[in-house]
Amino acid sequence: PLLNWANNCRDDALKILLTIEARSDPEINCCPSCPVGKEEGTPEFQCIDCFSRQLTCASCCVRRHRNKPLDSIKHWNGSFFEDTSLQDLGLRIQLGHPDGSICPNPTAGPTDFVVIHTNKIHHVSVDFCHCPQSVMRPHWEQLMLNEWLPATTDRPRTACTFRALEQFHMLSFRGKITAYDYYTTLEKLTDNIGGKEFSSRYSAFLRMARQWRHLKELKRAGRGNDGVRKVKDTEIGELGVQCIACPRPGVNLPVGWTEAPEEQQ
Repeated sequence: PLLNWANNCRDDALKILLTIEARSDPEINCCPSCPVGKEEGTPEFQCIDCFSRQLTCASCCVRRHRNKPLDSIKHWNGSFFEDTSLQDLGLRIQLGHPDGSICPNPTAGPTDFVVIHTNKIHHVSVDFCHCPQSVMRPHWEQLMLNEWLPATTDRPRTACTFRALEQFHMLSFRGKITAYDYYTTLEKLTDNIGGKEFSSRYSAFLRMARQWRHLKELKRAGRGNDGVRKVKDTEIGELGVQCIACPRPGVNLPVGWTEAPEEQQ
């Protein structure tokens, strides 16, 4: 297959690679996604995480990504696609309303809020819910309800998605990937020209990864289902995982194994 590709398909593959880095519909000057009755905008924005390569205007791009706020967006500047973000297009992420409803009483989060995800590191604009039913729910809980683990419980400004934490958790065990290598890879995916904009968030990522592993071991041990004892009441060895290869009567040793001949034990 590799020889066939090199001899017969390589030139065409390179042509397609260059084709998708340019506009595929240079003749279309009106956004095809604008609702009926709305003045059509200029299609200049493309999401590289969505399956469709269709260009949309800024308002349609934001509208289509309200439930996908961590996608990567490109802007056609007339000559090539350059990086932009949903934050630059005006998207604000509403927290505290998992059903997607609009909060009537939002309060803006920190202006430098950063979310670490599997595809890159994102600057985002977040709004926390201050509805009467959420008054007793702090900001860090609202973040976790959206599967973002905050770096701190006191006015968080950095969070990591559960998906990114799970991915690093698996890569660290299966591929022996260090936290530094994983995080710097995300930095390169965000800005591959050597920028150090997110280097200050590395220590926060280490803290979140440690918290994530601890939460997972507590969940695995059933500590979240104990309505009486708190986590701090966990006894020594209670979170340990029993070895499946070690002999245990009633588990992998048959009844009466002590009475078997020594050569069979």
